[in-house]
Amino acid sequence: MTRQQPAKRRPVDALTTARRVEVEDGTSPMMDIDEVARRLATTVRHIRRLVLERRIPHYKFSGKLRFDRVEIEAWVAASRVPAQPEVGLSLAGARSTRRSSGADHAALRPVQARPRRQQAS
Repeated sequence: MTRQQPAKRRPVDALTTARRVEVEDGTSPMMDIDEVARRLATTVRHIRRLVLERRIPHYKFSGKLRFDRVEIEAWVAASRVPAQPEVGLSLAGARSTRRSSGADHAALRPVQARPRRQQAS
């Protein structure tokens, strides 16, 4: 009688065997780096820098970066900087930054330097 060797079992990878879970609107709850870059209107390079600095919530599965859609939305909401109330600034008196004529250049004349004081010995 020969004894049969048990078949080698490969470890089960939860990512490959699990069904793809979808959010209510039909999208996956996880986003890849390209989707996050599009969502934040920035470059993939910038997202990678945020990951490196651990400034953005992320997961790393088998060397691949993944981002939870809900966590990214919460992170964006938490990163919001509220607007300051008006401080009395108005745009009515604001001038354009474009140069219009030579008359405006008179204010840009160089100022003469004051002579240096000699140090007392």
